[in-house]
Amino acid sequence: MRETHKVIIILLSTFVSGLGISSFFIAVNWFIEHINSSSFYVALVNSLCYLSVLVFLPYIGSFCDQYPRKKILVLIYSFGILLQLSLCYFVNKSSSFELLIIIICVTSLISIIRSTDQVCRTAYLQGIVSTKYYQMSNQWLEAIRQGITFIGGGITAMLMKSPSLETILYFNIITFAIGLVLILILPQDTVHKKVNTGSLSYLEKLKSGIIILNKLGSSSMWIFIISILPYALVVSLNVTYPAFFNNLSIEHESQFYAVLSIPYGAGALLASYVNKSTCLKFERFFILHSIIFVVALIGGAILQNIYTTYCALFIIAYCHAAIRVQRNTFVMNLVDNFNIAKVLSFFEIVFTVGVVIISFLLGFVCDHLSPKSSWIITSMILLVGVASMMYVN
Repeated sequence: MRETHKVIIILLSTFVSGLGISSFFIAVNWFIEHINSSSFYVALVNSLCYLSVLVFLPYIGSFCDQYPRKKILVLIYSFGILLQLSLCYFVNKSSSFELLIIIICVTSLISIIRSTDQVCRTAYLQGIVSTKYYQMSNQWLEAIRQGITFIGGGITAMLMKSPSLETILYFNIITFAIGLVLILILPQDTVHKKVNTGSLSYLEKLKSGIIILNKLGSSSMWIFIISILPYALVVSLNVTYPAFFNNLSIEHESQFYAVLSIPYGAGALLASYVNKSTCLKFERFFILHSIIFVVALIGGAILQNIYTTYCALFIIAYCHAAIRVQRNTFVMNLVDNFNIAKVLSFFEIVFTVGVVIISFLLGFVCDHLSPKSSWIITSMILLVGVASMMYVN
């Protein structure tokens, strides 16, 4: 199979399967807010999901560097289909509390599938394109991911006419199945056998990514770590959106809430298109886009209407996606394919810890102060990150 065909197939499978995952997480957050009327419960479910991912990430990095990535993708998508079929059975046969526990378990497993998918696909893509195409590959991968957000929001809005998960689950199962078929078309990739990482302890697996990064220099390592903050904040803000949209006092708020991913996806897609070349000064790039992020978020919090909310989501999505494209390109240029999954898993660990802590904080602020206050606090956290980047630089 030609290199171009491989890239097209893996991007197409990313897009199709991602539509289901995106719709699932949007619907789950709204469903939990609807049955519990608490942003803290939304934060609890999201945080528990990310904690479960944190437990498995060191293993994910080692497996994705040691075993064929195609086989791993086939395995996780087959399991995802069975998992959601099981949830379909329990949706209408459980009490609110039982359903909350089941949703936490299923969402945690779907989160693990999503993280494995991201690490695996990036590693597979690096192995089939030459160095000069890394930036373009990351552009396309980010464009696909954010296209998922853009289109997934519209699909979810149509499917979420009532706070039920069944329709979303059926849609997600179909997208997983199509994604699985596309993955099966891909050729088998090379198995790495240089080191038997299976013999390493959990702590050694956990440390492997940071050891590789540390070889690049402590300054570069901390710059990469700080640059994960905008993405962690964007994901953590998800716990505030149901309450934020409820406070806007508009009709059909559930569908307006689902549509939020359209302006968000549009901003991220624009970032994928605009950033065609690798920036020479990543630190300056990060600081500029982070400041724009802060201004947009504060503006959305203060004005607090549907139009400024969508505008703020568009801008913060653009900024975080632009930073992510540039960071991934730098990492792919600095780390070889044998170690790339371990480094990407380490980034996911940092991201996950950040999301767990910040989600609980924002959920608490939402319930005890206001959604507006949670957006202001998010801006302050990012400003601390900007100051840290300037200090390290």
